[in-house]
Parts: sequence; C-alpha cells; structure tokens
Amino acid sequence: GRKTADVIGSRPLPANTDSVNIPTQDGGVSVAAQADNASVSETDATFSTLAADVKTIAGMQDVSQQLVDRSVPGVDQVIFGDLVKTYATTLDTAVLNSSTSNNKGLLQVSGINAVTYTDASPTLTELYPKIADAVQQIATGIFQPATAIFMHPRRWAFCLAAADGSNRPLITPTAPFNSAGTFGGVVAEGAVGSIQGLPVFTDANIPTTLGSSTNEDRIIVAAVPELYLWEDQSGPYLETFRDVGS
Repeated sequence: GRKTADVIGSRPLPANTDSVNIPTQDGGVSVAAQADNASVSETDATFSTLAADVKTIAGMQDVSQQLVDRSVPGVDQVIFGDLVKTYATTLDTAVLNSSTSNNKGLLQVSGINAVTYTDASPTLTELYPKIADAVQQIATGIFQPATAIFMHPRRWAFCLAAADGSNRPLITPTAPFNSAGTFGGVVAEGAVGSIQGLPVFTDANIPTTLGSSTNEDRIIVAAVPELYLWEDQSGPYLETFRDVGS
C-alpha cells in the first residue's frame, strides 16, 4: 500500500526536531568566454532554505480487556497489522498528493511539468508520445534522466488492453517487435513492466478523481533521486494503555 514511497525510499528522520531544513541554491553562477586581459564573468550564487515539517501519523483502537485476554490469534496483533497497513496507504497518499504547506506531494509541487492528454477515446499510441515528452522535459530541465513511471493499476490495465490493427497486444511479456512496452507479470502494486526503457510501478493510491470531469488519473514520470522523504526508521510502533481514559 505504499509503493511510490518505497520506490522513492525514506531517509532517516533526524532526531529531536519537528522540521527538516534543506539548503537550496536558487540562483546559479555564470561563465563566459573571456578575451585576453578582459573581465571575467561573475554572478554570485544565491541560497535559501526549504523547510519540511515533521508530521505524525497515528491511529487508536478501544477494545475490551476480555477480548485481548481470550482472543486467538491475539486481537492486538490483528488490530496492529491493520493499523500498519492503513499507515502505509496514508503515508503513500500524502507522498503522492498532499497539498499541505511544507509537505507537498508529487502532484502538488509548484513548477512540475504538466503534459496534458485528454481524449474521450484515448489510445496507447496517442499516450506513448506524451510519456516521451514528459521524459525529455526532465532531461531538458535538470540534465538528469527520468528513472521511473508511476501509474494507477487501471491505467496500466488500459495499456495492457491496447492492440494494434491486427488485434495483437502492444505490451507483451517478450516484446518481440513494435511493442509499446514490456509486461513484467501480474502484480497488484509494484514493478509491472517497462515503457520506453523506464520501469513502471502501479500504485492504487494515485487519485482517480482529478480533472474537470473528476474521473481522471495521473501518470507520474519522475527522476527519483530528486525526491525526498524522511521517516522514523523505528517504523510504526504499538503502545497499549490499560487505564480508563488513558
């Protein structure tokens, strides 16, 4: 339930702080050809700080002591397992689409490249060049390659269902010729194949209620090393409170 977060990878959250501050270089330097004994190009770099607030994700359950004592398997194990799974989807949803200031999700960051494809009868052959456009915009903008594609499982199913004029699938396990991508296996969430040489990951937490018709989803093409997620490395933990009102 947290595939995008896992692909990005979480960095150890610094201890004893409620804010992570990242130094940023907002204005770069300059160089230029210099004539003999002429002045040298000089532009002073400018710097600032990007702050990321630390948030706590928590859940609580009330159960009777009798249920804790007599249940097999232990109800606390069942509840904690469910809480951990819900934590995972909550974190991943925030990584994808949080609009909270200083905790922006991928789809909410200002200045991201938007490649629009809207069609009442969409096809994979029309979508394919849009993905290529997103890939080149990353290379053009930051001189770094895109490294991953994230999409909702329904969008990957749309890609798998695409066929050519002879009803041959465009995405196949072996991709013998003229394929739009490769199929890596049936996976609920995770690495499912590749398109244009980039691994494709499906994530059901990608929203499907976007756009003017509120039923659109997004395909995210990303340079993963440029993304930052901090998480307490002790992971989700369980505490039990026995006193009434605790």
